[in-house]
Amino acid sequence: MLAKRSLTVLACVAALLLAVAVFHRGGGDSSAVVRAKSSSGAEGRQASAPAEPTGRERRLERALRAGVASAAGLGGDVEAAAMFDASPAPLVATSEPGGAERFMRLWSISKVATMVALFQRLGWGDRDGEMLSPEVLEALAGAMTRSENCRQRRVVIELQRAAGGIAGARQALADEFNSFRAKLQPGTQVAPPEALCLPFLRRQTEIPDPLAPALLLGTSRWRVSDAVRLAHALATDAFGKTLSDQVLALMSAPKRASRESEPGELTAPLDWGAGVVFGDLRPAYKAGWGGSLNGNFLAGQIVVVGLPRNDHLSLAVMFHPSSQPERDDPGITVAPEAIEAVMQTVRSTLGDIDVSAASAGNGTGLPSD
Repeated sequence: MLAKRSLTVLACVAALLLAVAVFHRGGGDSSAVVRAKSSSGAEGRQASAPAEPTGRERRLERALRAGVASAAGLGGDVEAAAMFDASPAPLVATSEPGGAERFMRLWSISKVATMVALFQRLGWGDRDGEMLSPEVLEALAGAMTRSENCRQRRVVIELQRAAGGIAGARQALADEFNSFRAKLQPGTQVAPPEALCLPFLRRQTEIPDPLAPALLLGTSRWRVSDAVRLAHALATDAFGKTLSDQVLALMSAPKRASRESEPGELTAPLDWGAGVVFGDLRPAYKAGWGGSLNGNFLAGQIVVVGLPRNDHLSLAVMFHPSSQPERDDPGITVAPEAIEAVMQTVRSTLGDIDVSAASAGNGTGLPSD
């Protein structure tokens, strides 16, 4: 059992995560024009939102549509959604009718949602919370920067402990999305660890049963508008500044090769997608992919990009290739190219960005893994 610690001790441990830098915070000066309904059916959060979009919103709307059309032309279905900090609801563009209501699996983007849910259950935000152990810190680093599923499993077990069990962990995810008016269908699949994870899990000494069954939260489902709302909630400190800083810091850290994959198993560049398009702006992003075994492969990303005047662009792009790959590797599909096409078109609407006035830098001082 982890103990409550003082804020001073919490700050020392948090510094391991924050060594990768803190994102720029603030408000914004715009509101959305094409609004995706929240799960409650309400359109947006601000009753006083202007009826007419600003010029910047019109440009963003056109860019989303053009980017989606370009990506779809590569062979597949596309959904994209974007928000500025002050947007009351997402702008959404899709290549197929009804795409805005398409539910899809989170895959490894669930690692972001899991981290948020864990920190919420531990009492983080802008106040003191339950301490993170060295094992959990190391697991978070591997899950978020290497997208390692064995480390993610350790984080899920920690969430189950903090939430009082498997049912509590599922509720923690649902509560997280309800808090920012998005919808999530938390995964229900529970499984013992894969053989691949046994050596790592058996080294975990801070929990009674590191081989316990755990939720497969990557099987949770959402829409592209829910995905961008998660990014937007982090950008605007909806969970509290301390919590958002920790999550965005790890999302903005350089992506590293997984230690769970065989050489050549994953062929896409480590920085594909947002790392390529927004790399000079030090984006906070996480990718997810999977589904080839069931004939419904998906690759997607969420990203937060710092903009001048304490603003951010939050963006989510999902791509479903027409031709199914033989294994779960985005690099053997056109998914990276398609996602970058949408992001590049969106970036072109932002104009020249003064990096020094936008997002903060990211170092490399991650917890040792």
